[in-house]
Amino acid sequence: MPLPGGVGKPSCENPGSKFIGHAACARVDFCRGKLCVECATTGDRTGTNHYMSQTAAHKRYLRVGVLLMIGGTALSLAAAFAVHLIGLPKVNSFGVELYPAVPRGWIPNIIAQTVSLTGVLIAMGGMTLAFLYKREMTWARATIGAFLFTALMMVLFGVIPNEFLTLTQSTLDWSGLKQWITIPKWLVFGNDVSLSAAAIKDIIGQGYIGTVTAAIVIFMLKWQDHQKKLAEEGPPPEVSKYGRPVSKVER
Repeated sequence: MPLPGGVGKPSCENPGSKFIGHAACARVDFCRGKLCVECATTGDRTGTNHYMSQTAAHKRYLRVGVLLMIGGTALSLAAAFAVHLIGLPKVNSFGVELYPAVPRGWIPNIIAQTVSLTGVLIAMGGMTLAFLYKREMTWARATIGAFLFTALMMVLFGVIPNEFLTLTQSTLDWSGLKQWITIPKWLVFGNDVSLSAAAIKDIIGQGYIGTVTAAIVIFMLKWQDHQKKLAEEGPPPEVSKYGRPVSKVER
């Protein structure tokens, strides 16, 4: 479809041009995230030509997902190496100072561990985008999804609580001998009731587990509703690389 002023056909090389027809929607949406003038004016998002080619979309998801996987893995490994350096003693057995520029202490260690965990989650998100997002479910993809879900549960219910307990028990020494909070006697009928550091540690840990469990249940219920809506709407119409709906003609 021609552009205003007789400019050539729609392409990514004309970012300043205004497209005037539906045929350009798929190309523009793929290139710049915009719609044609008519559709942008009316706010229409349901036309068949707004769907880019599934092949093109999957290729884009694959490229972005692979980049996220590589970047997340690199970030996680770099931060894990930083955790190793932070955990080293300041001097070795010969009295030689080790890596004086590396900060020590539990705060830099927690920061590095958080960055490393973030890299892992980015890599997992990239794998989801590359191989699962908006793709037809197969046994192979179901296996990948199950692996990612299991790995995420291990992180949420295994790695994070373990690191929290290691920090509070070994490094910060939140033991039962440290009384942190004393409840006024008039609130407990004249009895002496206090909360130790160990009790507060347990409260935080159990509160985290309960919150994460509830969040996962809610997310799963919302996801099931989303899948039901998609099933009711049916698959989007197939669109060619030129932005036109593909129709089968029986002969």
